[in-house]
Amino acid sequence: MSKLSKLETQIETNIKKAWYENGLCLREIRDNNLYKKKHSSFKSYLGARWGYETSYGYRLIDSAELFQVLEHQSVAKNGEFGDTLPTSEGQIRPLLSLDNISQQVHVWNTIKHLDEKVTAVVVKREVDAFKESPVEVDLVEVEAKNTNITSSKKDVLYSAGVNDECYTPDYGVRAIIPHLAKFKDKVIWCPFDTDDSLFVSILTEEGFTVVNSHISTGGDFYQYEPDHWDLIVSNPPFTNKKEIFERALSFGKPFALVMSNTWLNDAAPKRIFKERGLQLLMFEERMKFTNQDNKITFSSSYFCCDVLEHTISFDSLKNYGY
Repeated sequence: MSKLSKLETQIETNIKKAWYENGLCLREIRDNNLYKKKHSSFKSYLGARWGYETSYGYRLIDSAELFQVLEHQSVAKNGEFGDTLPTSEGQIRPLLSLDNISQQVHVWNTIKHLDEKVTAVVVKREVDAFKESPVEVDLVEVEAKNTNITSSKKDVLYSAGVNDECYTPDYGVRAIIPHLAKFKDKVIWCPFDTDDSLFVSILTEEGFTVVNSHISTGGDFYQYEPDHWDLIVSNPPFTNKKEIFERALSFGKPFALVMSNTWLNDAAPKRIFKERGLQLLMFEERMKFTNQDNKITFSSSYFCCDVLEHTISFDSLKNYGY
């Protein structure tokens, strides 16, 4: 290969991978709160520093994370990085509209075996076809601590969740209150909440005794525990779900934690809740988290233990101001 061809190939590779590298960089900035030095929120950072709409910034992160899953699947199967991976953010974008990682991997595996050139149009067509006639798919569970990253960024770990900054709206907090009446004289611990959290303010307003902690002020959930508390109520990060719920269950006390319903497609909840049982408070509507521009593509529930009267309870968020 001539020098010119080598350089042109390198340029083409850089162009194709720019979206991916940018997504990983944005994720690191978001997850480590690096934007807070100059900006009040990740949303304002994206707009002021890069001119990105919030949805575009998060889509770059989501696309990079999904690419890592697909790449990891390829390595696990072939022992090396395969040549049947997405080559642009546009090819990944339609996959993000599917409900979970398992469906995304299934559809991509279908696409890469088609006897035609893979384009964004082809991906969208196959995604639409799956939505029209969905089938049961093999579960894909990606554990952050077990994934050996990618050929591009070997110092960045894959995180299964795509959003740790989903702030629960007023009505989302109020929806759990009718189920907390029996805990009126107990102490509620909100372990993922700063002083201005709606969980803290609304529960206090309703007459509950609340203690709160947050990793930003030294309250690492995996290490810290208040001196006295009786149950947990909060909205944890959506990454490392398995570890979060294992920690919550280890206390042997009641809890009610907001979590994406897509996690029910994984094997982890079936294993870790086997002994004590899982309770779900499910809603007719999708909870619209306050910092997400209402562009939520998944539904959420309260994943509970020893809180609800029934194994599965149903409610409407419209009853609480949705």
